[in-house]
Amino acid sequence: MATSIRHSRTAFSVVELLVVIAIVAILAGLTMSGVGYVRIRQQHRTTEQIVYKLQEAVDQLVKATVEQTRKDRLSRARVFEDLVSYCDNDEDRAEALLLYCRLRYTFPQTFNEARSGLTIATINWPPHTAYADLPSGNGPAELEAAVLLRKAVSRLGTGGATFASDDFMGSAQIDVAWPGGGTVPIFADAWKLYGSGGNVVPITFRRFYESPELNAPPYVNPRSVSRDPFDTLGKLAMNWTNKSDAQNRLGVIFDSNNKTITVLSAGADRSFGTNDDIWGYRLRQIGGRGNR
Repeated sequence: MATSIRHSRTAFSVVELLVVIAIVAILAGLTMSGVGYVRIRQQHRTTEQIVYKLQEAVDQLVKATVEQTRKDRLSRARVFEDLVSYCDNDEDRAEALLLYCRLRYTFPQTFNEARSGLTIATINWPPHTAYADLPSGNGPAELEAAVLLRKAVSRLGTGGATFASDDFMGSAQIDVAWPGGGTVPIFADAWKLYGSGGNVVPITFRRFYESPELNAPPYVNPRSVSRDPFDTLGKLAMNWTNKSDAQNRLGVIFDSNNKTITVLSAGADRSFGTNDDIWGYRLRQIGGRGNR
């Protein structure tokens, strides 16, 4: 009687090995994709936290400047009195203009502005001491504004509001190379520091920023006389003798539209002016009357 012998199978076929490899590759791809998504979300959240804190500091400095301007009017300070005649003897207009002057002086956006101070009417403000140690020469606009932002929140103490750089996330404070030599201090977000062409992409800011979005709730009170939080009565937007001169000196248009001083990150694409930019005013929902 013939006896059949069965041999046990001890190896995978080529097809089975390929199937296993394909499954492992798919699982690895899904895992890497998940890890990458988590990392991107964490970078976004970290950047929002940094921008929010910086915006909070800027908002406190703006609030202190508003309060100081009000005190100047109540005390009939020389700087206020000098602007009254320049503003066609309208004290409400003079107060609004003085606020714009102080904000322009407190938050220069370029090195040239910081170095030249501000002259208007009979007032001559010398260069602000907070920006006395700027490096020589000029650099890219976003980098200059970033350097000035870092110095502003680190050094200014208008009206008793002081902010030391130690109050912010340590990893956001870095020094980068300056085109003219040496380094300059800036705040950086959670994404890579350099964009296309090797340009530094810092956290920067916009002064007197306007957009259609800012002219609607929650950024404005629809019942306001003026949407401009720095000119709540709309006096600067009216026709008056020195309006054009004041606009030219301050680099702003008095039109009753909402304006804000806002911190800005370029987002993950490392390019300003795109849809993934992270704006401080959106995070804080500040920019309109009643929110200061």
